[in-house]
Amino acid sequence: QVNTQRAAAQQCYTMSVNRRLKDARAAAQAMLTAPGAADFLDRLHGSPLDVAASPKVRRLSCRDWPAQNVTARYRDHKAAGESLPRMPTVKPVPEDDRRCDHCCEIFRTVLELKGHIEVCTLNSKTRCRHCSKRFASKADKTEHEVVCEFNPDNCCEWCGKIFGHPTLKSRHQQRCPMDPKRTCSFCRSGFRSSAETVRHEVFCRMNPKTNAVDADCVACGDATRCVRFPCGDHYCASCLSALVQVALSDRSLLPLRCCKKPVEPGDVVDLTVAHLLPEKQCKKYQEAMLLKSSRNVMYCPRISCGALISLDHVPTEDILAPAEPYGCPSCHWPLCFNCKSEWHEGIGCEQYKFLSSKDGDAIVKFCKQQNWTKCTTCDNYIEKSAGCDHIVCRCGGEFCYQCGSRWGTCRCQVVATGHALRHNRVEIATRQYLCPHCSQPYLSDLEMQVHVRNCREALRALGGAFQCTNCLTRCSTQEDLRNHRRSCTAAINGRFECSACRVAGGPPEIWQFPSRARLTQHARRVHTHDSLATTEPVGPTRFAVSCC
Repeated sequence: QVNTQRAAAQQCYTMSVNRRLKDARAAAQAMLTAPGAADFLDRLHGSPLDVAASPKVRRLSCRDWPAQNVTARYRDHKAAGESLPRMPTVKPVPEDDRRCDHCCEIFRTVLELKGHIEVCTLNSKTRCRHCSKRFASKADKTEHEVVCEFNPDNCCEWCGKIFGHPTLKSRHQQRCPMDPKRTCSFCRSGFRSSAETVRHEVFCRMNPKTNAVDADCVACGDATRCVRFPCGDHYCASCLSALVQVALSDRSLLPLRCCKKPVEPGDVVDLTVAHLLPEKQCKKYQEAMLLKSSRNVMYCPRISCGALISLDHVPTEDILAPAEPYGCPSCHWPLCFNCKSEWHEGIGCEQYKFLSSKDGDAIVKFCKQQNWTKCTTCDNYIEKSAGCDHIVCRCGGEFCYQCGSRWGTCRCQVVATGHALRHNRVEIATRQYLCPHCSQPYLSDLEMQVHVRNCREALRALGGAFQCTNCLTRCSTQEDLRNHRRSCTAAINGRFECSACRVAGGPPEIWQFPSRARLTQHARRVHTHDSLATTEPVGPTRFAVSCC
């Protein structure tokens, strides 16, 4: 009998799983007549019809059918009026929850609906937002939008040309001739780069605020638009930009000077340089000029700020006995100008320095281990990689690297053979190379060759250090070069000619060249001077000295 009940339960379960509802209902009706069926159905938490119609409800297998005392336990439950709690029947999902929002198709389950939405042809998320073309999936749509011809990211903003990818568009915009940054806003002339455009706009004749005049540049000798220095010399835009770039890399060259006359802040040259430089470099230049022109300065102690602050215009009584804090011009953080630190309410400057020095002991100890020295002017630590002990900080302060005191107040100088502070002393165990013109020693032939190209004695032997760019004629001074270019036929006609070959005679094809590079190659190949040849090394010397 137990085997028969198990077989009937297994048959009902199999039919309900296979969705054979009619057969499952018939098998369930047959199970009601079997002894112990009610107790088994209670353990299933549902009626036979519910079991047949809802295959997702957890069911007991035929192994769980009670083998002993089934009828007795069923009678005990009936006598006590108790029964096991039944699991509520699973309710079917409404049609509105199984309906596609795009094509209105109804599906049997929510899972099928989710799978259909991803590939629905009427889904707006699978449509290109630029050309409205439909795709089978979101991945195909995303891949198409990047290269879509109607994508505004693929179209040049200035000439309207369409490209197949944003990278091609960005590469084109770097050299697009219609770029407004490459066109002068005054004379509408076009240039190859935005830097050249800015340089031209500052010196443009049609610019009403320009400070440039027509003159001869003392650096390159070209007759062009130049700006006048305090000494009376004129510099063109290219030479002035190169001079500023060198000065920014070496702060000791600031402020700019010519003929030992420095450029004052607010001068014509200072204003012109501020317009020539980009934003970041202009900020560095103005900070360096402020540091050079101010007598009392401080830096904002906040790590995120660090702005330079001039205290020249602050009253002395507000610095020595501040009643209220001053704010940083950049970050507006309250500061104390007396001890040049953050504002310390209720604490004196000496007490604050004592408390803050404990936090900086580890930093000072580390700097001493690295053999770094603090500048006496700006309190910045400096590391010397090579050279003498005479250190010139970028703030302008001079001090001795050995003891850290102000330069000229200590006795750490090394004086030998009548020359103070010789540096780069390298003991040579083998031989060295000497310049054939000034006898300067070098450790290798390559270093000596680099020196010979710029050696003043060698250039003076060739005829001078100043050379015409059109005919390669050398002059001893800038004034001689300027006078030569006024009468040079090659410079007037814009040609490149070899003056030596022209004097020797011959057809123009021999001494005329299409570019300066070809003329230079011809001079190096044909007119190589013996004075620039490499010399053989001489015997060993104790020291190779290069003074500061």
